[in-house]
Amino acid sequence: MKLLIATIRNYIPLSAADEKIIYRLFHKKVIKKGSYLLEAGSVCRYAIFIEKGLVRYYIDKDGEEKTTYFNKEGEFVCDYLSFLPQAPARINIQALEDTVIWVINHRDLQQFYKEVHHGERFGRLDLIQRIPQYYIASYVGVKPQSLSRIRRRMANSH
Repeated sequence: MKLLIATIRNYIPLSAADEKIIYRLFHKKVIKKGSYLLEAGSVCRYAIFIEKGLVRYYIDKDGEEKTTYFNKEGEFVCDYLSFLPQAPARINIQALEDTVIWVINHRDLQQFYKEVHHGERFGRLDLIQRIPQYYIASYVGVKPQSLSRIRRRMANSH
């Protein structure tokens, strides 16, 4: 839990009360080497923080496994395309070694955003500020110029 707290603290300040909320909302699990944190076709139910271990993301393409990404200790793991809308995943996430994780389910993550003083900023604003606009545009399926217009309109309406 100390690594999770320290990692969150890299992005937002945390009070003692915030830390208590994190202790309440995150739950520790141990995943054996070769086990799955997520299998394609199932819904990603958790945002996961790796305390110790290594995982890989892969897809099955025409009966062949194609590894697309790796995560290690100190990093968050999640298939956001499944987690956010609670829709079936298209990827697999598998432990490559015995892995200790901290998990938070979708409902509790919403509580984190509400109860932790800067929780909303941690979950939503920091990531958007760190990702170049052209990647965000590509992700949502629009041209960067269109995204600029949308952002400008949103800023002017507030």
